[in-house]
Amino acid sequence: MQYQLIGQIFEVIPKQFKDKKTGEVTKEFCEVTVEQVATDANGFRVKDVDRISFDMDHYSTLKSNIDKYIVVPFEHRQWRDANTKQMQSAMMMAEGATFKIYDKDPLEQTKPTTAKSAA
Repeated sequence: MQYQLIGQIFEVIPKQFKDKKTGEVTKEFCEVTVEQVATDANGFRVKDVDRISFDMDHYSTLKSNIDKYIVVPFEHRQWRDANTKQMQSAMMMAEGATFKIYDKDPLEQTKPTTAKSAA
């Protein structure tokens, strides 16, 4: 299923998978921690934290944008031992989509400005 993850970049950590028998690195990636803050139906603030994996070629871009907001297409995969979120590379190639970085929360509503009349 396709989703859009929207939140603030909290941290970017380089990681790797190693073969348990040989100790050889089989895959390198970076894990991005993304925070979302929302208000529930009762008006209370709720914080949610997600981790999503990216290829290492995105590491420097993501690391340099900590505390900014990210919008990224991802897919949720459920494994026997864990649930993961991974950037949808197939979707990116097919639709030309990629993650986007914003200085401010793209979901934040802005109030329309009204011109004051001269009295």
